[in-house]
Amino acid sequence: IAAELIEVDKKFEQLTKNLIKTLEGARLKCDEFEDKSDQEKKNFLKKIREKIFPQLNKYFRQCWPIIEDLPFREYEKYRLYFRESLDNIIKKNMEVNEHIRAKPLGYAGDYVTMNYIYDYNGDKCFLGRSLYERFINSYTCSVDIAESNIGRLKYIKSELLNVINKQSSISILSIGCG
Repeated sequence: IAAELIEVDKKFEQLTKNLIKTLEGARLKCDEFEDKSDQEKKNFLKKIREKIFPQLNKYFRQCWPIIEDLPFREYEKYRLYFRESLDNIIKKNMEVNEHIRAKPLGYAGDYVTMNYIYDYNGDKCFLGRSLYERFINSYTCSVDIAESNIGRLKYIKSELLNVINKQSSISILSIGCG
């Protein structure tokens, strides 16, 4: 289904177009740096993350109030429009997004997604062949929900260390993820 055939709120449509324009601009900038040294690429990714990530977050924050109270069928229509509009620019050849989209609601033991988030969160390590792939994968692993997973990991580690440091012997029961 082509996105143009799906009718959505004009503001949502415009926000989606603006998001695409921002991402296409980021892709062009990334393409300009493909022939640079590894250090120049890393510095560039850090700068573009600082500039573009807040813009992307703003788009998503503006979209949410438009869709949050929609009935399920209407919400699905907007989701389909968004996906059809953005798939070629944020999913195709983007390893993290392709994995997440293959399992959109997750599944028990989805450790692969968690490993992506743990391994590629922040600006130390990037996943992807092209700079743009690295940029998009980095964004996906740095959105608020991914950050909350990082925060939980740090919290549980801290709590476990506190218990270990206070007691000579401990037992730990781990009850799955999710």
